[in-house]
Amino acid sequence: MARTVDALCNELGITVPVALHADHYGIRNDKDLAQAKVEIPTLFETGLTSIAIDASHLPDDKNLLANVALNPFVPGGPDTKPRWVRSKVKKDFPRWKKLSSSSVV
Repeated sequence: MARTVDALCNELGITVPVALHADHYGIRNDKDLAQAKVEIPTLFETGLTSIAIDASHLPDDKNLLANVALNPFVPGGPDTKPRWVRSKVKKDFPRWKKLSSSSVV
């Protein structure tokens, strides 16, 4: 993928840095989560530079746990800040807290 984009940028004379982002990689169930653990690393091997994990279709606790479980498969590992996507706002819902390394699943 990166080679294709690079060739296209060269052909069009684009000289600014270009990022390839996998926007909203959807996780809807445990099968999707298992597949993501295999597929996400291959996306980065093909040249993608960033990804947004979207498990917003899951209950809030499973959304958070899915993001935590997939964080090691994203380059940068636990030092990066995962983006938790919430599609619904619930009244009085507690804010996400920063996880300590001992609480990672």
